Amino acid sequence: MVALGVACLVRKGTSITQEKTAPGGIPVIAGGVGPTYFHAISNRAAGTICVSASGANAGYVSYWDQPIFASDCTTIEPSDGSVHGRFVFHQLRHLGPEIARLRRGAAQPHVYPRDLALLELRMPPIEEQRRIAAALDRVDELRAKRQATLSRVDSLTRSIFFDMFGDPVTNSHRLPTVRLNSICKLVRGSSPRPQGDARYFGGPVLRLMVGDVTRDGLLVTPRIDSLTLEGAKRSRPVPASTIVMAVSGNVGVVSQLAVDACIHDGFVAFTLLDESQVRPLFLLYTLHLSRSVHRKSTAGAIFQNLTTTDVNRLELVVPTIASQDAFIERIAAVRSVTEKLLMTSSALDALLASLRHRAFSGVM
Repeated sequence: MVALGVACLVRKGTSITQEKTAPGGIPVIAGGVGPTYFHAISNRAAGTICVSASGANAGYVSYWDQPIFASDCTTIEPSDGSVHGRFVFHQLRHLGPEIARLRRGAAQPHVYPRDLALLELRMPPIEEQRRIAAALDRVDELRAKRQATLSRVDSLTRSIFFDMFGDPVTNSHRLPTVRLNSICKLVRGSSPRPQGDARYFGGPVLRLMVGDVTRDGLLVTPRIDSLTLEGAKRSRPVPASTIVMAVSGNVGVVSQLAVDACIHDGFVAFTLLDESQVRPLFLLYTLHLSRSVHRKSTAGAIFQNLTTTDVNRLELVVPTIASQDAFIERIAAVRSVTEKLLMTSSALDALLASLRHRAFSGVM
């Protein structure tokens, strides 16, 4: 067993704002699960591991096989030829719960480089590291292919929606509109404090994280984090089938809960929906497609700094209930395919978790 800070170079990124970047194709890695924006220069080589430093995704581990500009994150790079980067990456993903317990701060959680550097890693000889990493990479590649297929299915749903109702942002079909707060009650999530307290975290109650939504898509089952019964009392329990939206981290991303779960203060939930005006699935897809349209236009700022007030003021196109039901019927087949793909993805997730457990318990 070796401390991460001994096996690897662990260092903080260099903060940069979008206004100070130059046009280019280098991803800027900050507090989210993907690039925040792009820059013309890099400050880390390909093969760097990043751990998000702050915000709702603090502690999220990613690997970059291209040069990057590391901003609000901690980077991890092998110290010498005896350390294999992909092996370290997979081991850090396996240690996700331990990294989550390193979060400090209430309103804005942080994971600091000095704490990460103390994590203990299993470090077998380099050839064994390569063998294990290659096996885990094969499963990871299958998962990536499934995710790409899911993206194509999402494009089909988008085409059906636009064909029936037009652009939900510009309202190209001139449909009636309503404010969101006139058809439902918006509630903000809540989080027990302090973060990581054993009295509140690690129990049987599921807690939704942005990483769950990123993994599962529009129908989500939380698997990353959980609360005790006492922790749930200090959070925001939400029933299955509720539509939820992230208002920090991956701002504006929406999903429907497949199971009962708690949401933290980085999410809002759309409760008491008036289904005589808007069907839940129609709301889900309208919000999902509105976000994707906004992010490709100058209106993208709407989905960068959302407040509860902003969400309440969003205008929603409202076609007839018959039209909404027809849309839901048309996408039922698409959703069936999606759910089968998600089941396969879940099986691959379970396989990867099992292989990681075996690998880093020394039995693989």
